[in-house]
Amino acid sequence: MVLAPHADTDSLDEGVVGKVLGAVEAYATRDERLQAMLAAEIDKARQHDVTTFDKNDLFSNRLRSSVRPLITFAAMAWYIYARLTGIPLAGEDYAIIGGVMMFWFGFRPFEKRQV
Repeated sequence: MVLAPHADTDSLDEGVVGKVLGAVEAYATRDERLQAMLAAEIDKARQHDVTTFDKNDLFSNRLRSSVRPLITFAAMAWYIYARLTGIPLAGEDYAIIGGVMMFWFGFRPFEKRQV
């Protein structure tokens, strides 16, 4: 059964069209907005590190600078121990190890070059 259009339903309400277009635009630009938000959060974290840095507090500076290397050594030690003892590694283990390796040997040197 096909309904014949009525005179009052032939045109669309401009408010509905505006809402649909707004939703489509929001969906199409969500990746760019997420990337901009992430970049802003990273910049805020860097600014926080700069403002809280105290050149005279050697203990805190050494503690702050040792976090990444300690995590790296722990992840690599776990990987080596698991391989030597035959412990099966899950996908999450490989993701952590790959992330650590990517940080040190992947994008990190290029990020330092740009600074």
